[in-house]
Amino acid sequence: MGEDRSGAGTESRLRALKPPPDRLYGRARGHRLRPRQVQLLDATLPRLSFAPECATEPFSAFPHGPAQLWLEVGFGGGEHALAQIAEHPDAGLIACEVFDNGIC
Repeated sequence: MGEDRSGAGTESRLRALKPPPDRLYGRARGHRLRPRQVQLLDATLPRLSFAPECATEPFSAFPHGPAQLWLEVGFGGGEHALAQIAEHPDAGLIACEVFDNGIC
């Protein structure tokens, strides 16, 4: 603040402290997968993947016709997703993970 405590010039000082808008605060990439992890993904992911043709009508991806559609971003090992599926069988859950090594 200035001597008159008006705060003049404060905004320009704060702008200098803010990072650029393209700043990433997480990992840009995960670690390289171990051979067993690659094998697990190759064997399991095709069976669990969301079919691209269901993208425009995601309810059609579920055989039981869910009452609600939920999206979980960053499901990791899937423990929370499995608990939600068990507790809410009437909901369709689409779980997405950004990092391959977060899955296995």
